[in-house]
Amino acid sequence: MARRQAFAGRERGFERSKSEMMVLGILVVGFAGGWVIRSSVDSSRGIAVAGVSALYGALERGRRLIAIEREHLEDLVAEGRTRYETARLRAAHTGTKDRSVAKAEENGQIRLQHDAPQRDRAA
Repeated sequence: MARRQAFAGRERGFERSKSEMMVLGILVVGFAGGWVIRSSVDSSRGIAVAGVSALYGALERGRRLIAIEREHLEDLVAEGRTRYETARLRAAHTGTKDRSVAKAEENGQIRLQHDAPQRDRAA
């Protein structure tokens, strides 16, 4: 009988230590899981911040590229207008017409001085 009581005491002690070990195991697993999640959230935040920073850099490069192309287009338009005006004035003074001026006159885009109505000439 003493053996049974000793065995029963050990069994209860084992059950108590088993439940204590379960609690300790759950605590360790929870702590480790929290640690892993926290470190992954921090690294995800760093990746997100780096992504947003890269996006701002790409937008800035895009704006710069658009500004360069816009300036180039404005230069082309200004040069084309200058050539057109030069040809128009040359044709008005010499009486000869360049092909571009003749085509513009046909389309009604320009009027040379000698084509102006009489009321415009009197002024």
